[in-house]
Amino acid sequence: MKTKDMVFDLVKSLSKQEKRYFKLHALQHSADRATVSTRLFDIMDGMEVYNEVELQDFCCRQSIGGGLALAKHKLAQALLNSLDAYAAGKSIHAKITRILRQIELLYSRGQYDFCRRQITKGLKLALNYEKHGYLFELRTWQLRLIVLERAGDIGNTLRQHFRLTREELRHAAEELRYRELMHRVMQFSRRASRSLTPNDLAELDTIADESSAREIEPPPFTLQSLYWQIHGTRALLIGDAQLAYSCFRSTIELWRRNSDRIEESPSVYLRYATNFLTCCLSLKRFDEFNEILQSMQKLHLQSHPVDVHSFERIIYLDFAYCLNCGLVERGLRTARNFEDNLARHEYAIQPKRLIMLHYNCCLIYFLAGKYPEALEHCNNVLNQSFAELKQDVRAFARLLRLVILFELDAREGLEAALLATRRFVRRRVQFSFAAAVIRAMQSLLDETDRIGTQAVLSVLYRDLVDIIHDESAKEPVGLLEMLLWADSYRRDMALAELYRSVVTSGHNTRLRDLFPRDPGEH
Repeated sequence: MKTKDMVFDLVKSLSKQEKRYFKLHALQHSADRATVSTRLFDIMDGMEVYNEVELQDFCCRQSIGGGLALAKHKLAQALLNSLDAYAAGKSIHAKITRILRQIELLYSRGQYDFCRRQITKGLKLALNYEKHGYLFELRTWQLRLIVLERAGDIGNTLRQHFRLTREELRHAAEELRYRELMHRVMQFSRRASRSLTPNDLAELDTIADESSAREIEPPPFTLQSLYWQIHGTRALLIGDAQLAYSCFRSTIELWRRNSDRIEESPSVYLRYATNFLTCCLSLKRFDEFNEILQSMQKLHLQSHPVDVHSFERIIYLDFAYCLNCGLVERGLRTARNFEDNLARHEYAIQPKRLIMLHYNCCLIYFLAGKYPEALEHCNNVLNQSFAELKQDVRAFARLLRLVILFELDAREGLEAALLATRRFVRRRVQFSFAAAVIRAMQSLLDETDRIGTQAVLSVLYRDLVDIIHDESAKEPVGLLEMLLWADSYRRDMALAELYRSVVTSGHNTRLRDLFPRDPGEH
């Protein structure tokens, strides 16, 4: 028996509004067929998994000629017709396509005045939204009418028509040139894991110079957007975060001034807003972060792939904002949102990003003192099959798992995890951070009261402060969280409260300034 079916998948993909519209559309357009189609639709909609036997029984009871195959074919056609009608007028593409069909219909009937009015309407939309492909098709219909009617001074009319067409072709060619420059910059961005050579830097400078030579004044909206994105991405690649911030911010301001473009191209705005917020994170600038993140969450996305990428980006940025601002309660809501939607989106999320999402969930639950949930996400980080990805994060996850098992009072699990972590550190990770944590966790196994625990974690705290002040050592992932966990026992404070007080005061402060050495102990 089949366990998957295209029509069933299509039914399950519909939103509540689309389902309601389908039933209304089916009743209006095909009363005879609607009874069977809508009943079959209701049965499929009520299924959790595809059950062909139940559908076969329905067709037998209804005595449908052609059986289930024909019934599903008719339902599929009704669904596609309904979705086509539902989407009409919801995007510029749909509006102009509909106008073009109307132009062809009016022209074939000899309704030239009405046809001319629709051409003017379509041209206005295509020009406003820079839809160059539609512009050329509309200009072709306009030329047919000019030649057909031969009214007035046809020579001047044709010259004006061809002048406008050449101008639009030039705009299209310029946009294509900018998109090619953007593609060349993105090629460097994708291989940014290796250092840029002098030749790479020279080519980036050439690209910037080429994009600055604007041939159209004032530049159209799309060219302005591409210009700022080219220069912002280049600035990131050469390490100028302030210039990148300025360029990406200019892009966001441009889109805000043209809010209709956000409604028309939400996926493009999503990408540009992500670039800006990522830059804000690197600079620890959060004055506009939350407002723009909320605007991204309100976007009405037009396709399932874009919806998946939107989920991945927005959840990641929301976690980053919560962790950088100490908003643990909000982070818990984000974590639950991630868990509720993970099954629907997990297959399409990039493995590297999926590891980071589980890791951020683990941190949020850990800071909130919800250790069973933290352990589950910590194990998800460690159990990912892509072992070569995010090795620094996965290494810290092993250390964090020791702490979580200690908090859960899982002594046997902690002993086994300590043994595995020691082997892992000997083979792959050699840094004093891991050694200090492992020593502390081994000591904690021998402690039976809170006073002993505080003494052990006071030693761990001093060891971690020494690591912070070691100029020659690179600050490892998770050092701040581990340091604050040890400090929370020393001070007898809630970890979430301590974390928030430190991160909100430390956006522009080095860790060594936030955690000075105790002169009495060194």
